[in-house]
Amino acid sequence: MITSESGEYSPRDERSVIRMQDRTARREVINLVVVSTLLFGVLSMPGVSYSDAGQVGDQTQPRPDEASDIAALTTLNEDYVQAVRSSDVKRFEEILADDFLCTLGDGSQIDRRHFLEEIAKPMKASNLEVHDVNVRLMGDVAIVHARTSYTTEDGEPGESRYTDVWARRDGRWLAVSAQITRVAATK
Repeated sequence: MITSESGEYSPRDERSVIRMQDRTARREVINLVVVSTLLFGVLSMPGVSYSDAGQVGDQTQPRPDEASDIAALTTLNEDYVQAVRSSDVKRFEEILADDFLCTLGDGSQIDRRHFLEEIAKPMKASNLEVHDVNVRLMGDVAIVHARTSYTTEDGEPGESRYTDVWARRDGRWLAVSAQITRVAATK
């Protein structure tokens, strides 16, 4: 119960205190959201990672083991693209995890078995080229982002972006997920 300076109960003063408490709680929530957003933004910046010690550290120069992982993942990405070009099911059997999932450009999702069935068919597009490859390493998980250009079956230029997720399992990097996004043709 809130009393005024004269010592008498005042519902008006109690409502004012409750409003002040509500505003303070809202400010605290807003501050928490702002700090969380800023922290996420900093940790998402290129060259900054959350280290194993739990502190934000500058990672612009990869550690020696990171450099070899990035080189291996870059080679695996090249293998993946070459396997698409040549419908190389055998290579995909080697580099896809058993639980691999792929989200196609039309939004449908297929598992490893269906992916291998589709990849066995000759590629309808030609001149598949990869651009802007970005390998991001996060311990035993890596994300590869890239852009592709190609010529469609109708002879039109096409473009897509892809994101592949790789996981180190039993000492080997395996693709566990792929997402392909078609880029709309500009007129």
